[in-house]
Amino acid sequence: MNRFARAIAVLLSGSMLAACNPAATPEVEADIGDACDRIPFAAALPSAEVIGSRPLLWKECGVAEVSARYGQEDPETGDGDHCTIDISDTRFETPDGAAAVGAVGAFDHGKSLMLNFSKFNVEVLVKSREGILNEPVLLDMRGGPSTLPVVGQLANGDTYAIPVPASQEEPGSDPLLAVINDRYALTIECTDPVLNHDQAEAMYRPYAAALQLDKLP
Repeated sequence: MNRFARAIAVLLSGSMLAACNPAATPEVEADIGDACDRIPFAAALPSAEVIGSRPLLWKECGVAEVSARYGQEDPETGDGDHCTIDISDTRFETPDGAAAVGAVGAFDHGKSLMLNFSKFNVEVLVKSREGILNEPVLLDMRGGPSTLPVVGQLANGDTYAIPVPASQEEPGSDPLLAVINDRYALTIECTDPVLNHDQAEAMYRPYAAALQLDKLP
């Protein structure tokens, strides 16, 4: 997830997060399954134990956000070769305790902010692609069609977008972004840098295709 939206999600979800590791004991795995089973939109996470060549590392399921990471990572730093899927629910149920501390308004504002910011990010990339295509000189300055942002559709028809650097820019780990059903903010981010349009599309396609969007509430 982008840093801004992640900060909002962290503030909203607080300590209501259950983490897991596929290599844990059967007892721990049972607890993990129960935690994710209690979050209806967690069903949209891939069921696959491996995507591409990357094995499932862990899943995290909370009331505001669910995540899955595939690949390898350093348990201390989180560094490594991996791809992470984050789905945030911008209409999650506000905790009962929020009213007691007068925080209902803050929660509602945070949810709206997260949804609108996620929509804005996708719309900017879509319009950027359209604008560059309509300006041949600008397209040439960026480095040609290989530098166009990736714009495509998820299985349910919603639009996703991936930033792509201009040829003179330093490649980075740019994410796939989408808003699903006008409710869920999706981010898929791999540690491999985005180099060009076709490479970005090929890198993220297996993860986007593995989502079980028909299971979303």
